[in-house]
Amino acid sequence: MISDLSLAAARLLQWALQPKELPYKNAEYRELLERFSDQLEFREVVKTVAAGLGLQIIGVPDSKLGMVVAAASDSVFAMRPSDYRANSSEDTRLLDGLIQVAIAATVYPRASDLLTDPRQVRNAVAVEEIELTLRQIVDRIEATQRGQPDPSVDGVYEAWRVYKHRLSARATKDRRAMSTTTSSMIGYALDFLCKQGCFSKEKGVERYRALWRYQVLVQEYAASHMHDVMKKYLPQGDA
Repeated sequence: MISDLSLAAARLLQWALQPKELPYKNAEYRELLERFSDQLEFREVVKTVAAGLGLQIIGVPDSKLGMVVAAASDSVFAMRPSDYRANSSEDTRLLDGLIQVAIAATVYPRASDLLTDPRQVRNAVAVEEIELTLRQIVDRIEATQRGQPDPSVDGVYEAWRVYKHRLSARATKDRRAMSTTTSSMIGYALDFLCKQGCFSKEKGVERYRALWRYQVLVQEYAASHMHDVMKKYLPQGDA
């Protein structure tokens, strides 16, 4: 056992920053999580070290699933646009953001779903289903903006404009999907989320299942200002 509390806290956070590290496979990670749960003094040191690094601890259910941390925008650990997609244009970044909203809305089709236990297994999703959700969001944005003299809603209108001018699905001559189509961009987003330990791809089929880490992050996102802006454009109803 690591006796120095600051060193132990730093070790716990470095494991948490590796999304594919799981405590049931890592004895040190598991031991540190148990200390976090059982020892108030250690828990406070971990929170202090995390705050100093620009990290917020947003999920520690038990010693099996691990710890989820989120980085503040000014943290050295914050993800930059180039970390997601190198050399992307402003239009591509806008559409990438809208696709992330569509993925979350497909995994959580009703607002009440966001209140469920993040350990609950959710239905796997496919690119085609997310494409349909994206179209529903865009149609709702278009209906909301229609007739307004100066359509602008926190950047949402610009993302809608980009989508309307982007081909949703067209193949190149060698039958590979064009990287600029929304279907291809959705696939890229899902594969990226798999690398981040947020989704798993089911073997033999093109379907993706949201993992606990993703559900914790989305529920944190759901409490943010951006969700308040976007939810008016998401599919409605609790049925």
